[in-house]
Amino acid sequence: MGNVELTFSENINISTQVGDTVYFSNIEKKAEFSISDSLYLVGKIKQIVKLENGDYKIVCKRATEGLIPNVSSSFIFFVKSNEINTASTLGYYAEVKFTSDSAHKSELYSVSCDVSESSK
Repeated sequence: MGNVELTFSENINISTQVGDTVYFSNIEKKAEFSISDSLYLVGKIKQIVKLENGDYKIVCKRATEGLIPNVSSSFIFFVKSNEINTASTLGYYAEVKFTSDSAHKSELYSVSCDVSESSK
C-alpha cells in the first residue's frame, strides 16, 4: 500500500510526531456540528513537513485501502503509541533536589512519586 498525504493550513498539535497513528471521523452538518460514530484508520505518520507557505504536510503509511479524509470537512486526530509514550517514569533510579531562593520561610506541602518494579 502507498502513502497518504494530508495538508493542513493551520498549525497542528505540537506533540504530533512521527510514529503516531492518524484516525478521522466525518463531520455531519446539522443544527450544530456533530461527529459521526464511525472512526477510520489512516495510518502511521512517516513524515511531518512544514511547507514554505506555513502549511503542514503529514505523510502517513496507508494502513488499509479505503477512505481518505477530507482535511477541511473531517475531524482528524493523532494517537500516541502506548508502547513508547507512557506516563510513567522509566529507569532504575531517580534523584530529586528541592531548593528555594526565597528569603522567607517556605514549606513544602506534599510530594508524591509513582514507583513500580519494572525489572527482575
